[in-house]
Amino acid sequence: MPLMSCRCRRPILRTLFILLSVSVCLVISHPAWVAARQDVFIVLDPGHGGDDAGVIGAGGATEKDLCLDLAERVKKKIDQLLGYPTFLTRSRDETLSLQERAAQANNHLGTVYISIHLAGFPDQSVHGFGIYYLRQVHGGPLPSEKGSDGLSLWNTQQAAYLDQSSLLAEALHQEFIKDFPSDTDLGVHALPVYPFGALSMPAVLIEPAVLTNPVQEGLLRKEAFREEIADAIFQGIRVFVKADHGGGDHE
Repeated sequence: MPLMSCRCRRPILRTLFILLSVSVCLVISHPAWVAARQDVFIVLDPGHGGDDAGVIGAGGATEKDLCLDLAERVKKKIDQLLGYPTFLTRSRDETLSLQERAAQANNHLGTVYISIHLAGFPDQSVHGFGIYYLRQVHGGPLPSEKGSDGLSLWNTQQAAYLDQSSLLAEALHQEFIKDFPSDTDLGVHALPVYPFGALSMPAVLIEPAVLTNPVQEGLLRKEAFREEIADAIFQGIRVFVKADHGGGDHE
């Protein structure tokens, strides 16, 4: 009887072993696990929110709402086409301080930070796209919060990532030049942007359109145009990650 019981268990054990092997293969091959091994974690920061509407177009469109929509579209593309883990600093209409956004990014061990905004100018004829990243002032320390004396370690973490931030900005810049050839290139600029000094990862702020321009406000109301912007941001991230982290595409 014990012998019969042992023989009966063998097919069951063999089946369990096969199932376990298949499960391990599926887990290892899943894009999220590939991304985890490559240490890629993308933080998308929709600008403004809550009490802070940001720029408001002449037709009433708000920067905070459009930025959240664009960030969600970029996240969806990354999730579906690259499989890298992503995080939104805000996923609803809420007020977040700049310090809270930086803290969220660092606490999630982000490796790429994209802050999405829309531009506003007194001259409503201005339109186009611009990209910004942090720079040091005359080779000195990174800027701290206004009114503070000296710099804490918290406010100087970006120093190690300035070159990568520049490369990330240029990757996004090239995608927008290619995808929006008839639009005005407002350029890539290195500015003392607070609180980027606190971010321990490559970081850029992108303004893909000018909300105070009536034509661009009208375009931003159209889903197809927002999808084009999201795709350009997505492609810029893809190019940068592939070059900087050696990450391949997981489509």
